[in-house]
Amino acid sequence: MKNIIKVLIAIVGIVLVFTACHKEGDLPFYKAGNVTVLTGSATTVNAAVADSSKTALTLNWTWPNYATDSINQKFIVQIDSAGKNFVKPVTRVLKGVLSTSFTAKELNTIVFGFGDVSAPYSLEMRVISSYANNNEQYLSNNVMVSVTPYFIPLTLSLNPSGPLTLVVANAASNAVTFTWNATAFGNLPLNYAIQIDKADGTFASPNVITYGTALTGGITVNDLNNAAINAGISPNETGDLSIRAIAYQGTNFANSLPSNVVKLKVTPYLSTLTWYLPGDYVTDSYPGTTFLNWDPVNSPQIRSLASAPTNLEGYVYMANSSNNWKFASKPNWDGPNYANNDADGVLKPGILDPNAKNNINSPKGYYKINANVATFTYTAVATTWGIIGDASPNAWDDETALTYDPASSTWKGGMHMTVGAFKFRANHSWDYNYGSDLADGILSAGGGNIPIALAADYFFTLDLSHPNAYTYSANRWGLIGSATAGGWDSDQNLIWDAANKVLKITTDLVAGEIKFRANDAWDLALGGTVDALTTSGGNIAIAAAGNYTITLDLSKATYTCVIKKN
Repeated sequence: MKNIIKVLIAIVGIVLVFTACHKEGDLPFYKAGNVTVLTGSATTVNAAVADSSKTALTLNWTWPNYATDSINQKFIVQIDSAGKNFVKPVTRVLKGVLSTSFTAKELNTIVFGFGDVSAPYSLEMRVISSYANNNEQYLSNNVMVSVTPYFIPLTLSLNPSGPLTLVVANAASNAVTFTWNATAFGNLPLNYAIQIDKADGTFASPNVITYGTALTGGITVNDLNNAAINAGISPNETGDLSIRAIAYQGTNFANSLPSNVVKLKVTPYLSTLTWYLPGDYVTDSYPGTTFLNWDPVNSPQIRSLASAPTNLEGYVYMANSSNNWKFASKPNWDGPNYANNDADGVLKPGILDPNAKNNINSPKGYYKINANVATFTYTAVATTWGIIGDASPNAWDDETALTYDPASSTWKGGMHMTVGAFKFRANHSWDYNYGSDLADGILSAGGGNIPIALAADYFFTLDLSHPNAYTYSANRWGLIGSATAGGWDSDQNLIWDAANKVLKITTDLVAGEIKFRANDAWDLALGGTVDALTTSGGNIAIAAAGNYTITLDLSKATYTCVIKKN
């Protein structure tokens, strides 16, 4: 057994010796490549739109002489803004070729991709060569090329192209449709807008309508009418507008590109309408005025706003138990004139018919009247007005009533108010309410709450007699003068007498003078005589000392004061 083991050991030793002495052949040798040399066919490119599909630039480079087939040689063309060190380059990967070309459109896209460009732009280019597996990479020299991008012209067309005579009854309809083509520049999405200016304008302050990314858009008769008037074309006169489209970046009209300018001949209408409400109610309802029965020009009116020229509105008081009236579209009977029935006298509630045989009939009331000349419909809603709010006696639960004064065509009344806010509301409904966003005496439908900063008795006046121009006043009243305890330095507050609807004070006076003023200031003061107070009236004399009850009646057209010595 020992001999067998010795033999095996000897055999293994011989094998190891022979293996160690065998000489392996040489490994394959892969030759290192050379740095490629890059050249360009041009140093400047200034292509036109017509050249967009043509080759504008060709890049060529030398073979790197890698020890492999050309198909296994890889080339990465890199393009970046000059001086940016190829941090975020545009790349093109190629194999087995020594050149590549770019069309004018491709260069345009590359240039615009680097930012907002409107002038020659310097591009820096190089080639990275390597084996297909990215080994043995070499950087070529850098080549500079200046590219002036072209812009696809923006072309605007109008349908219809004019001339146009604008009609108020079509105010909500589309007047013109604008159409333009897409363009491109910069690396931000483009938006489009229409600019409208006077015929010889420079578009320095145009009327602008934005359309987002759309390539078409319309303008209503009303908006075109307003643009024409703003451009200086008088109502019922014919004139030319200059219109163009612009493409721009972002939302602030950055780097805008204008289109061609198109002329549009238009005849605008008066941007607001006035209708008249003649009837047999007028004289009785408006005493002391020049208004007359069945005389359109001397009748209450309703009007529209420039922002909505087909919607007319106004308030009209009708004092009789039965009142007959019509809508007159002119300050005479030249018509058209409207009522709510047809030529046969058939009642058509809420519908305006120019061929109406009969009149509209309404019971006594203070009416909010609306008419729409686009749909030829109307409403007449009787209203009663009051004060509502957390500062008022009924808080926000219900309005505290005001009283209509036919002599001044206003709603008036007084009440105690706490610190808080109020609004004017009618018919116990929020469908009819007015506030004031600036608390400046100007009212708007649904406007902001009006603050009350000081608790006191206030006298209110609500004036809805001027269509679409509604106003109010809310004043604290006091007695001041040398005859009062405070002299001319401080007011003695008047208290609201709800039963008699007057302001009142009982106080000791000495011989001297007094006046009434509002809100502890001289902006609004009353003086004169006890039966005819005016804002320009003089001081009222108090002949002898005593305890006086002084009543101020602000509900009369001419203010009155009653002085009673107790």
